[in-house]
Amino acid sequence: IILLEEAKRLNIKVKDAEIVEFLQTLKIFQRDGKFDNLLYNDLLGFIFRRSARDFEEGMRDQLTIMKLFEQVTSS
Repeated sequence: IILLEEAKRLNIKVKDAEIVEFLQTLKIFQRDGKFDNLLYNDLLGFIFRRSARDFEEGMRDQLTIMKLFEQVTSS
């Protein structure tokens, strides 16, 4: 929570397109080397037991923290 507040203070944001791009690279959601929307929805519902919206907002937080880390450590 502290890291997310610091990111907010520094105006670090993650766009929807960045979340989509990141999720499409995750092998867990791929079939035959390509993102599979059906697999994605099945895994979210049956394995993770989360809605797509909830999962993607969690990913937004993770990517925000990654951006904060990159910004703070880049120098």
